[in-house]
Amino acid sequence: MFAVRLRMLAIAACLSLGSGWAAQDAVLFDFGREGAVKDWAPVKLPEVPNEQPAPKVEVVPAGDAATGQAGKCPKITLDGGDWPVVGTTSPGRR
Repeated sequence: MFAVRLRMLAIAACLSLGSGWAAQDAVLFDFGREGAVKDWAPVKLPEVPNEQPAPKVEVVPAGDAATGQAGKCPKITLDGGDWPVVGTTSPGRR
């Protein structure tokens, strides 16, 4: 019974935080610049013992439904494997 009350209290706290706080979109990575795809590469996890198929990363055109402006976004194609992962050397925007 105590666990149920604790969960309800946690849910109520999360809901009350969400009502007064508005999230703002922020651009972390700019895929519109030339060569942006070169910053991203497959990563081999040491915990995965067998060789895995490498994910393919490419930049494709994308439209913004809210503004109607065209932009670019990443497209990551996974060809199976246990834990396909991509990483970047770019620190992104701060």
